[in-house]
Amino acid sequence: MTEHRIGTQEEWQAERDELLQEEKELTRRGDALAGKRRELPWVPMQKDYRFE
Repeated sequence: MTEHRIGTQEEWQAERDELLQEEKELTRRGDALAGKRRELPWVPMQKDYRFE
């Protein structure tokens, strides 16, 4: 079982603020990656596809 640390509210808040910054950076990087994906060149279809 995991040993949990015991700390103060101030320690928790400081670490939570750091984690929040990392989460925001991850979101920004994911958004940038999705933008690059949307900018990929399109390729013309060679076959006639029908969706039912």
